[in-house]
Amino acid sequence: MFKKGLAKTALLFFGILFFGINVNCAEATLDGSIQFDQAAVSGNVGESVSLIATINPGTNNVSIVRLRVAFDPMVLRLDSAVINAASFPNVMIAPIIDNNNGTLSLDAGNVSNPITTTTNVVTLNFTTLATFPNSLVSFASTSDAADNGEWVIATRTNSAVTIASSGLDTEAPIVTTFTISETSNVLTVPITSLEATDNVGVVGYKITETDVAPTPESVGWSATKPANYTFDTEGSKTLYAWARDADGNVSLYLRDSVSVNAIPVVTNFAIPANSTSQTVPITTFTATDNLAVTGYLLTETSDTPAVDNPGWSVSAPANYAFSTDGTKTLYAWVKDAVGNISVSQNDSVNVDSSRPTISSFVIPATAESLNVTGITFEATDNIGVTAYLLTETSATPSLSASGWNASVPTAYLFSSAGSKNLYAWVRDAVGNISVSSTDNVVITLPDTTAPTLSGGTPSGILPLDTQTTEMRVTTSENATCKYSNENVGYSLMSGTFSTTGTTAHSTNLTGLNNGTAYIYYIKCIDGSGNANGD
Repeated sequence: MFKKGLAKTALLFFGILFFGINVNCAEATLDGSIQFDQAAVSGNVGESVSLIATINPGTNNVSIVRLRVAFDPMVLRLDSAVINAASFPNVMIAPIIDNNNGTLSLDAGNVSNPITTTTNVVTLNFTTLATFPNSLVSFASTSDAADNGEWVIATRTNSAVTIASSGLDTEAPIVTTFTISETSNVLTVPITSLEATDNVGVVGYKITETDVAPTPESVGWSATKPANYTFDTEGSKTLYAWARDADGNVSLYLRDSVSVNAIPVVTNFAIPANSTSQTVPITTFTATDNLAVTGYLLTETSDTPAVDNPGWSVSAPANYAFSTDGTKTLYAWVKDAVGNISVSQNDSVNVDSSRPTISSFVIPATAESLNVTGITFEATDNIGVTAYLLTETSATPSLSASGWNASVPTAYLFSSAGSKNLYAWVRDAVGNISVSSTDNVVITLPDTTAPTLSGGTPSGILPLDTQTTEMRVTTSENATCKYSNENVGYSLMSGTFSTTGTTAHSTNLTGLNNGTAYIYYIKCIDGSGNANGD
């Protein structure tokens, strides 16, 4: 009697139930406002002033307030920003004060108990630095408040701070040094030197083209010394340097002159570091002029070209053709309508238009492993081979393909057996890729797997009085099968199937008696000597 076990497969299906929740929320309305507690505030130089930013939520339930405030850092210094923690306990962004640029940023809210009435958000404490009428403290357009994720602020009202002299300082600063270059070929002229002194301290600098003293409230004062000045036109120009103190005292001027003859400027020029072609693309070529750039030119020399050079073009060239390979430097020039020629900008490229060559590539004709070893691979280049690659396709690989290696490969791992073509490639430093060289290998893997048995018959209970029956079995490959009523090794089995050697095996069992159980163990061996185990 043959015994056959049945493996039961249990399939478990997991049901997923999604629950949807609909929350009925009132829509937010764009009717909120933010403002300061005072539309205007006054003080003297050196005093403290405070402004309170407040929010009117309108008809909304505000859970988050975002404030972005701007002020003049030459006039005011923000010393602190104190959030109303009782009303806004959730601080997402703590106050960020930037007194260099005159800004304040903060995000605060009350998630569990949203704001429904006009409420103070933050107190801003300033120190006044210099006299100025109506210095604006303003809310940026990004200052807002949210109800259920929707912005609701429609109105932002700013405040103005007027700062008067303390009356304690009546002595004006003195500009001690001011120089600019005698000539300039651009409209923006650098300030060579600017120095000023004051009995208390200089708080502002200003450069003008007139000798009329500027008022301390006029635009253009800078808390730092200006690095340059930009004229509108060319010509002989005079600049006047001024300084002021916190109480609004303005110095006498110092002046200096410059002759401005603006020429075009090449602002950016770039070419690739490497090129596989003697025709090299121009990556970037931009220029400016006070009126207009009318000509572009590329040369291989640093000598300033003539204004009538035939190579000038009305637009920036897209490429440049070198006549030979090598390391090349290219110079970019521009000119304007009256013949002013710029200073050049230059960039360099390594031009190599020659492909590497594979001189030898050999792999073994046959192999018994997917990892084929014993590969020989030789290549040359006019400058140098920098990488090697093996592929199973004749398509030229990209420079970014995986597998490029600086070392010569001596082995290759195939994914399957059979007749295989292998293609060898090399490349050089600038990206030239060789023509491939190919060779073939036939991979035959050794058979190490014993035959698989299936379809054993008979099994179960035979009819009463059966004395003879045929025992059959099928194997996954040609094999010789034996049987025994003991589970011993193949070589120790005494019975051999009468029909065997292919994949179908059979033999007759005789002398069967009623009421008797017969158990037979079958094992087979293939042509490579792989036999079934115990």
